[in-house]
Amino acid sequence: HSGAPVMREVIFRHGEQSRTVEVTVAQSADALGWIVSALDVTEREELRRTLARSVDELETIFATLPEEVRVY
Repeated sequence: HSGAPVMREVIFRHGEQSRTVEVTVAQSADALGWIVSALDVTEREELRRTLARSVDELETIFATLPEEVRVY
């Protein structure tokens, strides 16, 4: 066996549309072939980017608040 599976994110584009796919490649247990799997993670990655923007916005807000303001 040659080692652990390898995973990569691949972006497929068609015109103006794109999809993000997580592709995993591993050698079969008998070392006679390869196993390839693909999972469309477009929505997950869009949610991750949205969450990161929200966190950045909140950090900016809290950084500009006076120290006297507390959130409970």
